[in-house]
Amino acid sequence: DKLNPFQVQSFYRRKLDDGRSPASVLKVHSMLSKALKVAVRWRLIPLNPCADVTPPRPPRADVQALEVQQVRTLLAAAEDTDLYALWVVLATTGTRIGEALALQWDDVDLAARTLRVSGTLTRNGIGSVKTATSRRTIKLPKMTVDALKEDHRNGSGFVFSTCKGTSIN
Repeated sequence: DKLNPFQVQSFYRRKLDDGRSPASVLKVHSMLSKALKVAVRWRLIPLNPCADVTPPRPPRADVQALEVQQVRTLLAAAEDTDLYALWVVLATTGTRIGEALALQWDDVDLAARTLRVSGTLTRNGIGSVKTATSRRTIKLPKMTVDALKEDHRNGSGFVFSTCKGTSIN
């Protein structure tokens, strides 16, 4: 009950100075803030000191898209593998890996050349996508449709599955 925002902010600064990453300190902040929120709800403390603290923000990852020739090289290398169609879908649609691995054949309309993204593969199975805008229908290029037709496996609901028909982990 004697903890104040300045002490919390100083603690974060020391952790950063000791070499902890901003992402690591942010996780500490999240856990501490949640615990103190419960303490406020239980009326053990009047205010959550973390509410007035600015936690460190991890730097945004600088994502570099592959050049066209790099994509061609990647797909050529993957052509004779079991996951060629997955690589084609990832390269041509912009879907995230978890979204692609969660695709069911019901989500794909090869005649209309579309796929519907409505879920993502998580550690606990198939979950919903993070935001409403992540739920979308994507128009497929001919190359992607051809790869999916070639890869279509009977007996599995998943577009990309193990030999047993379960989702790829």
